[in-house]
Amino acid sequence: MFTMTRAMEEALFQHFMHQKLGIAYAIHKPFPFFEGLLDNSIITKRMYM
Repeated sequence: MFTMTRAMEEALFQHFMHQKLGIAYAIHKPFPFFEGLLDNSIITKRMYM
């Protein structure tokens, strides 16, 4: 796993904020999407539940 700088984190956050509607429409089944986020440690088990 790599360490993300604050600037990179902010840039990614801004990108996802601008793209969130498109992302939401592209996800037809939430189960595999959230499972992938959990597997890659992007979300915690608590967030997944």
